Amino acid sequence: MLDIKSFFDGFNFDTLLALISCVASVVALFLGGTAYKQCQINKKSFNDSKTINDEGQDHSQKAGRDIINNSCDPTALATLTAANFEVSLKRAYDQFEQKTTENLYNIISETSRIIRENKVNLGAYTKIDWINVYFEKAKNTSDIYLQGIWAKVLAKEVSEPESFSFKTLDVLKNMTSDDFHLFEKLCGIQFNGCILQGENTEKRISWVEQLRLRELGILNLDSSRRWHTVPVGGYNTIVDIPRRYVLMLKNESEKECKVEYSTYYLFSAGKELLSVAMYEMQKDYFVDFAIEIKKKYDQKLKISLHVITALNDKEYEYLEVDLLADK
Repeated sequence: MLDIKSFFDGFNFDTLLALISCVASVVALFLGGTAYKQCQINKKSFNDSKTINDEGQDHSQKAGRDIINNSCDPTALATLTAANFEVSLKRAYDQFEQKTTENLYNIISETSRIIRENKVNLGAYTKIDWINVYFEKAKNTSDIYLQGIWAKVLAKEVSEPESFSFKTLDVLKNMTSDDFHLFEKLCGIQFNGCILQGENTEKRISWVEQLRLRELGILNLDSSRRWHTVPVGGYNTIVDIPRRYVLMLKNESEKECKVEYSTYYLFSAGKELLSVAMYEMQKDYFVDFAIEIKKKYDQKLKISLHVITALNDKEYEYLEVDLLADK
């Protein structure tokens, strides 16, 4: 016979609430014929109306005592009475609290490891409200991969306060590990907090996947335009993220030029989560974009693409070799 603890293992709190309110036939669907038969036996032996049988016994009350004394088959929860409901729900909640405590312990342990191994400098963190909200959002995460993401979020926040908003915590709370892997896929093609509209993007991330990212609160699919003004006799640049390539836009004409392209933007939550994602920038994506810009504005601007070799705060050095020379 299953004990009450093993029965609740693997269920979250919402599932347990639904389970307790199910009818016996639903229990049979998930727990099998034996459990269903036991439910039918129990159902016939007690009910909420406290009907007295020929022997003058109140089986509804007896069933309540059986649950309290751990003597009732937990697979028969669907037929419990109002008197038993509170006790059973309390036990379910105890299991829930135990699991959430374990989840937070794992996340905090991983955070501590990240701080030690990366020698993160910690100051006096005073945003207790943020910590409280963080605990509330992270506590239901039992997936190991996502626990690692939550740990990175905490490590960055305590070292760089206000790195993550409450909204971002809420977005992360609603993501599965598959969702976060999809987000990391998006990270590989975004630059400056946006992605391009059109085929260049959809052959890497399908429209259905883009819709999922919008649903999660990561990607804004409202059409928008981005532009870079190139002054007369001057230049402007478009740099990818994580700043490996720079697209140089030099204006040698006598008229100011504006370079425009259609994009979708990452919501603020997506931008904030970039710092804890693991991804590789897709070089060909940015190169294809540079080729499109060159074809469109080659008559007005001198356009070249270069590899960045050194970074110093907001400044950078790059190779003179033009990757678009033969394009």
